[in-house]
This record gives sequence, C-alpha cells and structure tokens, in this order.
Amino acid sequence: MDGAAPVRDKLQAVVFTAGVAVYLWVRDRAWSPVLAGILLLAVIAVFRVRRETPASLGLAPRTFAEACRRWRWGLIGAAAALVWAAGARSLSVASWWSGFLYFWWAAVQQLLYQNVVAKPLCRAAASDRSACLAAGVLFALVHLPNPVLAPATLLWGAISCRLFRRVPSVFGLALLQTLLSSALYWLAPAAWHHGFRVGAGYFAAGGA
Repeated sequence: MDGAAPVRDKLQAVVFTAGVAVYLWVRDRAWSPVLAGILLLAVIAVFRVRRETPASLGLAPRTFAEACRRWRWGLIGAAAALVWAAGARSLSVASWWSGFLYFWWAAVQQLLYQNVVAKPLCRAAASDRSACLAAGVLFALVHLPNPVLAPATLLWGAISCRLFRRVPSVFGLALLQTLLSSALYWLAPAAWHHGFRVGAGYFAAGGA
C-alpha cells in the first residue's frame, strides 16, 4: 500500500465530514447550494476514482436480503421498540409514509457515511474497532448540537460501521436506522430533540 494512502483516507473522512457539518449550519444561506454541489461532485469523483460499483457501495439486492436474514432479531427488536414507543401512532398512514420517506433519507446517509467516511477510516486504521469508533465520532459531530441525536449517532455510527463490515448493505442499515430512529423520536422528549433538527436548525426550532 502507498505510504500516503492512510493519510489520504483519514483526510478524506475528516474533510467530507467537516463539509457536511458546515453545510448543516449554513444551509439557510443563499450560497449553501454551491457547497452542497461541491460535496456532491466530490463524492462522485471519489466513487469514480475508486471504480465503485453498486455492489461495492453496498447497494446489491442480494446483500440486502442477507442483511435482513442475519439481522432479523435486531430488526424485530427495533420494530417492537417502535410499536411500544409510538403506540397507535405507529399504525397511521402518515407515520408509514413518513417512515417510507425517512428510509430513503437513511439510505443516502448510510451510502455516504459508510463509503466516504467509515470505509476509508477502516482502511487507514490499525483495527476495525478503532476505525468504527472514530467513524462514529465523526457521524455524531454532524448531528450537533442536538442532545439526543449526538450521543445516539455516536453509538449507532460505531455499530453500523461494524455491521457494514460484516454485511455491506446500505438498505439493511437504512431499514434498521429507520426503526431505531423512529422509536427514539417517540421515546425522547420533544423539548430535547426539536424534531431531530441539527445545526442551526436546532436553535431555530427553539433549542437556544
């Protein structure tokens, strides 16, 4: 391996995370779409340079099926926690539609997080455990200053990194994240999480 490769991998993870964090704090500015465009172009460039395929990115249907099989008890437990937390609200059409939309947003999050942040850190670190912990810290940073999401995403970021190393399925992680996030949404006081907003949006929602 190129001796500079670990440094590049770590730098990629940190710079991308910093870019996303900045965007979340300034997305109400007129120039924020420019930053979003730069980030998108950077991701496309990284994927092209690495010659990624849908399978290598974790988008293969076969791997999704495997993830559902291997993580079935975790999925069942997360679904049970959601039903317990949300009660009758979990049966409403609006809740199912919101969950459907969030699933795709979670898939985007996991696609970027696993392939642009976690995977490079795993290549650069001495052990998967330390890499996944570092990736979890970066994942939590973009969820500041939310006092519910920041610690939750620190834990979930580290766990999802480990899961992806075993079964690389973006959609499997997105499904698990949707269930866990929805349960947490109903369990945590709304006065704390303010609709799960992050960045400047948290304060705009009354978090100041």
